[in-house]
Amino acid sequence: MKTLALLFMSVITSYAQEVTQPKKEFVITLSQDKVELSRGETKEIDVHLTKSKSYLKSNAKMGFSSSLPAGVEISFSPDNGQFDVAKVSIKATDAVVPGQYNVVVNATMNYKTKAAVLKINVSDKAIVLDNRQ
Repeated sequence: MKTLALLFMSVITSYAQEVTQPKKEFVITLSQDKVELSRGETKEIDVHLTKSKSYLKSNAKMGFSSSLPAGVEISFSPDNGQFDVAKVSIKATDAVVPGQYNVVVNATMNYKTKAAVLKINVSDKAIVLDNRQ
C-alpha cells in the first residue's frame, strides 16, 4: 500500500511540473535560454507560446526587443500567425565579435507583448592544425 501511495504521488508531482495553461493571456518560453555558437555557425531553438483559453485562436507576431549585435542574425519560422511553437534560427556570421550577448525575444498577441532573454555566446572558429610532415 505504501508503494502504491508513493507511485501515485510521483505521478502527480511529475504532472504538476509540466507547463500548465495560464489563466489569462499567454506565456513565452525558450527550449534553451543559452546558445553557444562559433563564428560562421547557425543553431535553432524553439519558442513555445502557452496560451490561456481566451488566447487559443489568437495570432502571434514574433520579434526581439533588443538590438542585435553586428554579425548576429535571427529569424523566426513562422514569424506571424496562429501557432504554438516557432523555430528561431540564430546565425553568427564571420563578422561578429566573439563575446556574450543578451537578446530579448518577444511575442505579441492581442496587443500584449511577453518576452524571454536568450543568452548568446559567440567564440572564434576552432582552428585545426595539420601536423603532417
